[in-house]
Amino acid sequence: RLSLGFQTFDENLLSFLGRLHSPDDCINTYNNARKAGFNNINVDLIFDIPGQTMERWKNDLSKLVDLDPEHISTYSLTVEEQTHLFELVKSGKVIMPSEIINIDMYIYMLKFLKMKNYIQYEVSNHSRKDYRCKHNMHYWGNDPYISFGPSAHSYDMKKRWWNIDNLNLYIQSI
Repeated sequence: RLSLGFQTFDENLLSFLGRLHSPDDCINTYNNARKAGFNNINVDLIFDIPGQTMERWKNDLSKLVDLDPEHISTYSLTVEEQTHLFELVKSGKVIMPSEIINIDMYIYMLKFLKMKNYIQYEVSNHSRKDYRCKHNMHYWGNDPYISFGPSAHSYDMKKRWWNIDNLNLYIQSI
């Protein structure tokens, strides 16, 4: 399974999120993955982004479903302490959308993906039949797992741990 973090197809929202890729990069990467033989692709989208309207959200979902991935993960943008977004919100330079907009976007997404034959099996995850994410199911079953790479998280039934998130430092530590 290949997972791609598109986040949005809206160039302005990608810029706001500090993403370096373009909407065309998303589509090209997806199509190249298909050509390379990937037959189980997940795509992540984010909603509740400052400046994102319901129309923009509907457009993102529509474009994504047209690509026909086997799995879709959707996340409401959260403001985490010690991030640039946190400082912008705290200073009043950025105002997060209202809770009502967040709920409306979520409810629309649920109905839209169900109509497009995606099955919701977690709060944020939807899949085609027989394409639930094995890792997610394993994780929620509280089963042990070991992961490799920068930022990878693991669990051995006693404790959880994660690798450093910097690629260069990760390589140096091997």
